[in-house]
Amino acid sequence: MPIFFIPVTIGVIEYLHFFAGKGSLMIPIVMISTICVILFTGIITDYYLKKEAQQHD
Repeated sequence: MPIFFIPVTIGVIEYLHFFAGKGSLMIPIVMISTICVILFTGIITDYYLKKEAQQHD
């Protein structure tokens, strides 16, 4: 799994000057995007589980 983070880490290191001083802006963006992914995944999973349960009835 860590191999997926290597390109991101290299990208951040390459553009460190771009991210300098913007940490306070990056933290909420990362948190909001993480919450969105969790919610979207939950909604889609719930949809497919309900659909599968209806097919078995």
